[in-house]
Amino acid sequence: MTRHMVENYQAAYLAKAPCSPTAIVKELTPECLTRFELQEKLQYPDQFNNAMTLFETAKERLTNFTSIGIVEDFTNSLLHISHSLNCGEPQPFEAQNVSPERVPMAKVDATTLTIIRDLTKIDQMLYEFARHLLETKKQADERLVNALNVR
Repeated sequence: MTRHMVENYQAAYLAKAPCSPTAIVKELTPECLTRFELQEKLQYPDQFNNAMTLFETAKERLTNFTSIGIVEDFTNSLLHISHSLNCGEPQPFEAQNVSPERVPMAKVDATTLTIIRDLTKIDQMLYEFARHLLETKKQADERLVNALNVR
């Protein structure tokens, strides 16, 4: 796995500036396209020299989402997302992307965990912010539903 896919991966993709594949492709020659340079230009997140700038940019982007979800609370997240988007109830599902070979966290050595935590510090902060944001949005939705039911 390459470093860009570990180091504050979630925050970096949330903070990525909007880009237009159509505009980018106009700058590329046919030879560039055969070397998959469009994919290269689109797949990597923007670089941030300041960790707090990355965090604040990702936080701002996340705050503007209509809804968010948390994997650990997947079912409730789906319900919240479907309600936020005025969709019907989500269909029941069965987890299918489960890795039986996944190493339990308790078996990962302390040095490796320290490296991972250091490389994902902003992602961890963003995760805590997202959990708080999701809870705040849920409470606001509940207050709105209760207010509408009173009328």
